[in-house]
Amino acid sequence: MQIDGGILRGFFDDSCDRTIGHIRDVLRQPAGKGVDTILLVGGFSESPLLQEKIKSFFKDKRIIIPPDAGLAVLKGAVMFGHDPLIIKSRVAKCSYGISIYGDFDPTIHPPSKKVIHKGVTKCKDIFAPHVKKGEELLVGVA
Repeated sequence: MQIDGGILRGFFDDSCDRTIGHIRDVLRQPAGKGVDTILLVGGFSESPLLQEKIKSFFKDKRIIIPPDAGLAVLKGAVMFGHDPLIIKSRVAKCSYGISIYGDFDPTIHPPSKKVIHKGVTKCKDIFAPHVKKGEELLVGVA
């Protein structure tokens, strides 16, 4: 079987475009402001097609592709396993919190959430975040 190179490259367009879109979205977030270097790691980062597309889309960024980029994630995981403090901070992927009872406000809370507790009108199931999505979490700090 013989397939034209352009058609074969087209098989990877969606994956490359989604990867570029995700990088673009991350760079638009507050944590991505001021980033001038992109480090490509993982198996797909070894693809010359992806590298070419990222370099052409992010012309204003420095693109670094380390040797054995496909093994970089594994090597990092091993290093983290030996010394978890090599990671200084993380960005929360989700919000984390608990459900609480708060003051009921009929202008913002649905009537189904209204409860009376010891004669006081409260709203059940209010989400009280401990950590908000996108927040930087410093390692080793309570």
